[in-house]
Amino acid sequence: MSLDLILPALVAEVFRARYDGIDIEPTPPRAGILPPQARPAIRLRGRGQANARGGVLVSRLLVVTFSDSAPLALSPLDLVDDVSGFVLPELMTALPGVELKLRQHRATRVQSGGGLSVAVHHWSASASLAG
Repeated sequence: MSLDLILPALVAEVFRARYDGIDIEPTPPRAGILPPQARPAIRLRGRGQANARGGVLVSRLLVVTFSDSAPLALSPLDLVDDVSGFVLPELMTALPGVELKLRQHRATRVQSGGGLSVAVHHWSASASLAG
């Protein structure tokens, strides 16, 4: 598996643990993200080259949410411990032995029209094996 696919797949698992009833899928790097048929939905992909240094995998992520009504705005603050920045343990049950950090990299942009709301999030993520 390419390094560019790992973090979007890990974060998708965290989203599945947190957001029930939402269609969540990682997409390949540089792939187009089109509005899915089923909504609400979240699509994730890596932005740029994933980087592995000192046992830590780091990448920027593009997280796009689709909704038929109000925008589905996400925040990494809803998913992480306030002090450590690590994703909450109850959201990591599908990823034993992994430590994952998330943070917002740039402000969320929301677009609405024609009955479709789209929110574009720019996040950073890092993952390592729990030590």
